[in-house]
Amino acid sequence: MNKVTLQELAYEIKRKYNFTPKQIIDIVNSPNPENLIPLNLFSNKKLGIMESLVKFLVENKHMRLNEISNLLNRDNRTVWSVYDKTKKKMKKKIVVKNETFVPIDIFRKRENGPLKNLVCYCKFELVMRNKDIANVLCRDEKVISKVLHWNLNGKYPEKLESNLLNY
Repeated sequence: MNKVTLQELAYEIKRKYNFTPKQIIDIVNSPNPENLIPLNLFSNKKLGIMESLVKFLVENKHMRLNEISNLLNRDNRTVWSVYDKTKKKMKKKIVVKNETFVPIDIFRKRENGPLKNLVCYCKFELVMRNKDIANVLCRDEKVISKVLHWNLNGKYPEKLESNLLNY
């Protein structure tokens, strides 16, 4: 495959699936591309970030709770508890559109909450505006701003560069 063909293919992926160039490179370099999940999965107002993620992995990806706990670096009991609550809150299977994707690996960091990990990934890796993040996640824009403010420890624009990978 020559350089022109690869460029055309990358352009087509970017246009059709709304991937950023960084996402395309990450997918190519990723040992397991199945670990990408649609961003609009988290647009459900009834469920929290972790609840949406666990429900999606169990019901759509057909993963066992033990596999999910290993993947997310969480205790088995925590994942079971989250899924049990989710089944009571929402009986239907989650329907998602495959537009923009995020890697599951962003949820492995336990020092940050799932919302903070997701918002920081959207802001710094996908280069989304706070308003767009709020729209996709069906959250208030003030919540998104506050999460980002906490990530930067109160030093809003000065510490931006050093926090790109610290989410």
